[in-house]
Amino acid sequence: YSERVEHIKVNFFLSVSPNHTLTPSFQRGNHIGTENWEPLLFPIKRFEYKPGFNYDLLVVPKNGAMPATPGAVDYKLIKMVSVKQVAKNVPFILNLKQLDRSYVTGDLNKGYKLLDEVEIDCNSQCLQLENALKTKSDLKGNFVYNDDGSMKLLNLL
Repeated sequence: YSERVEHIKVNFFLSVSPNHTLTPSFQRGNHIGTENWEPLLFPIKRFEYKPGFNYDLLVVPKNGAMPATPGAVDYKLIKMVSVKQVAKNVPFILNLKQLDRSYVTGDLNKGYKLLDEVEIDCNSQCLQLENALKTKSDLKGNFVYNDDGSMKLLNLL
């Protein structure tokens, strides 16, 4: 199967756990190149994901059968077709808070991370981010990548 794995991880709620997690998004087959992304729930054997890169892969389900739920089966990497680093100036939008549930950890003194995983460089907007996290029930951020892999907050949405 052909799959595309996106450069950013998305917030995903696991029904078996009260916590959210960050997981790569993927597209399969005819969905490649569309706006339809699914969370990759299980790892792809022999594939090492790094944020900031888009991947086109050839994979097979480990048991050989196509799963009923996309992303809900273990896969094995057959071939990495392409790896493309996302340009540093290409903005992307991430949910920072939904329905009063914040995906941002940290504070003004310690700095901020997305679910304790990816550093958020809020630069001159840290106080604005702090206030928005306290007062808004839904919050998104517009970001670009820094050279060190952290995400630079351009503005809040």
